[in-house]
Amino acid sequence: MIIFFKKKLYLSIITGLFTTLFYSQNSKITCYFNHPVNTSLSTGVNATYLNASILDTAAAFINRAQNSIDFCIYDFLSTGTGIITTAINNAYARGVKIRWIYNGSSSNSGLSTLNTGITTLGSPTTSAYGICHNKFMIIDAASTNSNNAFVWTGSCNFTAQQNASDYNNVIIFQSQSMAQVYTGEFNKMWGSTTTTPNLSSSTFGPYKTPTAANQHTFNVGGSVVDVYFSPKDGADVQLKNAISTANSDLFFGIYTFTDNSIALAISTAISSGVLAKGIEDQSSKTYQPYATLTSVMSANNFRIYSGGYYLYHNKIMLIDATAPTSDPLVCTGSFNWTNSAETKNDENFVIVHDASIANQYYQSLCNDITVLGGSPCPPIASGIVENQKNRELLIYPNPTKDIVNINLADIKSVKLFNQTGQEFKIDFNSDLKIIDLKNITNGVYYLQINSSQQTINKTIVVLH
Repeated sequence: MIIFFKKKLYLSIITGLFTTLFYSQNSKITCYFNHPVNTSLSTGVNATYLNASILDTAAAFINRAQNSIDFCIYDFLSTGTGIITTAINNAYARGVKIRWIYNGSSSNSGLSTLNTGITTLGSPTTSAYGICHNKFMIIDAASTNSNNAFVWTGSCNFTAQQNASDYNNVIIFQSQSMAQVYTGEFNKMWGSTTTTPNLSSSTFGPYKTPTAANQHTFNVGGSVVDVYFSPKDGADVQLKNAISTANSDLFFGIYTFTDNSIALAISTAISSGVLAKGIEDQSSKTYQPYATLTSVMSANNFRIYSGGYYLYHNKIMLIDATAPTSDPLVCTGSFNWTNSAETKNDENFVIVHDASIANQYYQSLCNDITVLGGSPCPPIASGIVENQKNRELLIYPNPTKDIVNINLADIKSVKLFNQTGQEFKIDFNSDLKIIDLKNITNGVYYLQINSSQQTINKTIVVLH
């Protein structure tokens, strides 16, 4: 059984009474949006609007590559994407090793503009397989300088329409450990670790093996990032588990939404008092999630994008974006909320635990909602903010070397779990309200604190 707990890593103790969260930019995580944003909702770091220049930004990252780039892109069209072609061909000319996986049933006319020495591989086109829907590139994953490694992902394909007209986001991680796990996923499909694919070893979609259990969670510049690949890693379960942790609010924007179990998870959160606002592309109106959500959400809070030929192409879920001490989450990637995305497609899905990144996505989504006629999003309080559900609980120090103090009078029991749900035996002094963790190995753990009235879940980081 997978146990999913609310994660809260940024706790600073001030006079032993309050929790303060500082909205500082994580220099290792960057996000961009190709439609205007509402910076009046900023808590200190303004979201970046790239006006028809996502591809220019992608080219800039390609230009900085020194050793290797692996592309796994659903569609790359030749018209209006010359800056990408030029950057890739220049990289190849200076000796960068380039591998490219594309969706075998899409046009991908841009591939014909690349140097003929660049090897590409199309995904299967059989009925048993879905689509290779990823949109990621991996830069210098094996570099001797870990700062050179990047993962680029999000919702944007390499096409002129995706760049300028469709609604999209990209998020970039400067993390060698993440880049190496993405490379491992790429190699499953490529079938080898060289620049030549091995078709006899190549596996796509439902034929791939799951990602190793210890390769899902990463510390990127001090923020926890969870990574999952469809169809073996249960991305839909992770999304629904994340939704279930909402204490305050849910904000979402989604292109294809056909999985009603996700709509029901949103509905359940709403019934518990969580504020929900969202956008769905018009192409999803005929499916059950639309009916499920319109029964519990007003038109002011649930908007349909009707852009004619253009698409609301994001795949975003924000959780507790207005509650900075409740572990704000950003869920994004290529993963649409469909059964095919979960069972047949190749997809990637990230969950980012970072209040500033969540706020930047909030600036973008909220502007989209109001542009489409929805009611304005609430502002986010500055200064000292408390999680209303857990305001009476304080744990410190966090991270810890050995001892954790719990500032809660009524404690019946305390349990400790790792990220896979395995429980560990701990020494809890109920009189002093102290947990002894000196025999617990380094890592991220989840405390389950049970009182007579409630159960509270907290993240604790052990660093000896």
